[in-house]
Amino acid sequence: MKYLWNKERADTQFSLFIRNRDKRCMNPSCQYGYSRSAPVAVLQCSHYWGRAILISRYDPENCFALCGECHKMWENTKQGRYTEVMIRWLGEKKFNALRKRVEKYQHQNMPFITWNDAIKKCREFLTKNK
Repeated sequence: MKYLWNKERADTQFSLFIRNRDKRCMNPSCQYGYSRSAPVAVLQCSHYWGRAILISRYDPENCFALCGECHKMWENTKQGRYTEVMIRWLGEKKFNALRKRVEKYQHQNMPFITWNDAIKKCREFLTKNK
């Protein structure tokens, strides 16, 4: 049976990819397990730039795994600790390139990526990175 790709499937499969890639909470200060692997089921896929921004919704450079506690905490600190860890993780050059992609997307009169395009991009990325 062939399964259709839609937003829910893309979100689920992308989240699994991120959580399997990282295998632990990526917050270096996490008291619950930064230094050890965690079951994928207890991790969450955290988006530095929010999921509403289609250009970065399925971008693996915009996401990493956090435990629920850190994810909840970091949602309110994107201009602080979260930014510091993102820059250290990606490097300043990649972080700035990601920021520029997002800013360009946010300042367009019309989005230059549609839901269908975003889902297709996600499917292609996940197929290539199995």
